[in-house]
Amino acid sequence: MSQQLSDVVLLMQTGIGPQKAHSMAQRLLQGGNWDLVISTGFAGALQDLPIGTLVFGEEVLDDPFAIHPGVPILCDTQWLGKLAKISHARIPFTMGRFVAVPCVLTRSEEKREMGSATGALAVDMESGAIGRAARKVGVSFAIIRAISDGIEEDLPLDFNIFHGPVGWMRGLWGFLRSPHVWRGMFRLYRQSREASAQLTKFFELFFAEVWPPPSYWNMARSNF
Repeated sequence: MSQQLSDVVLLMQTGIGPQKAHSMAQRLLQGGNWDLVISTGFAGALQDLPIGTLVFGEEVLDDPFAIHPGVPILCDTQWLGKLAKISHARIPFTMGRFVAVPCVLTRSEEKREMGSATGALAVDMESGAIGRAARKVGVSFAIIRAISDGIEEDLPLDFNIFHGPVGWMRGLWGFLRSPHVWRGMFRLYRQSREASAQLTKFFELFFAEVWPPPSYWNMARSNF
């Protein structure tokens, strides 16, 4: 199932938070002729999903805390089918709704309530903003994220404190003063590495399909 070399995919690293994600997405999408933009990275589980599970978004509900939440932003169904074929029988995955929030959900209770209220499988902070930017310019949009924290676990630290002017100092102090936080951070580090390994494995398969190695090397040789 090889794609043509003309498929131009934008894989984004935007920084944390919807504001940074939207600003970066707008700038990059206006500056190129893209076939697909992918929101990728880690996500928190809103249902019972093992650490490292790949979640392909069918849609994302942006800003569920609003009084009148907007219509979910849909992911491209054709690309979603291609993603599933690439991953099938090689990397465990699931598909469903994402929800994008403006702050980190740090407690398991918050994640359970969000999952129950929205029916979403996973939560992150950036997919809604990237999806809005993609929809505005008519570029296909996909979400490929890996679960780094489960629905039944509290995060070891309130990561929202890092957003303020002195956030890093407060966060560092919170980390240093509590051995409990140390243990939790090491656990989250191990889980993040597992999630990262699954994403890496998937994208090695993905780009081999979108840009097959023979074509890549033929093109590279033609530049010398």
